[in-house]
Amino acid sequence: MKQRRGHFVVRCRVSAGAWITALAMLVAGCPIGGGRAAPAPDAGEDRTVEPGAKVLLVGGPGTMDVDGGVLSLEWTQIGGPAVDIFLPFLPSTWFLAPEEGTLTFQFTIEDLHGRTGSDTVVVRVLASGEDAPPAIIDAPDSP
Repeated sequence: MKQRRGHFVVRCRVSAGAWITALAMLVAGCPIGGGRAAPAPDAGEDRTVEPGAKVLLVGGPGTMDVDGGVLSLEWTQIGGPAVDIFLPFLPSTWFLAPEEGTLTFQFTIEDLHGRTGSDTVVVRVLASGEDAPPAIIDAPDSP
C-alpha cells in the first residue's frame, strides 16, 4: 500500500457528550488515540470539607488512558446526599457540599476500544459545630 502525505479530513458521527469531551481533551493538550491497555483514572485523595464549600473533583495524573485513547470520561455520585456536579464530563469539576454527610464519587474513563476504568473518591462533610482535622503543611526549612 502506497503511503501518502498531506492533510486529510475525517468525518464521523458522535454524540454531543462524546464530541464535547473530545474537544475538551484536545484543548487540554491530551492525545486522542487508542491502544491495548484499559484506562487507569485517578479520582484523587479522599478529603474532609465544611458545609457549603465548593469542592473540586480533579482527575489526577492517571486521568488519561495509558495508551492516550480517551473517548469519554464522567464523574458520577454513587453515595451520600445528592449534589449537582458541574460539567461532570470534564477531567476536573466541582460541586457545593451539602450540610453534612459522606459522599462518594466515581470517575470513569472509556477508551476508543470500549475498555473502561474507574476510581472513587470519598468526600466527608463536617457536621455543624464539628472541627476540621488539622492541616499538615510541608514547607522547606528556612536558612
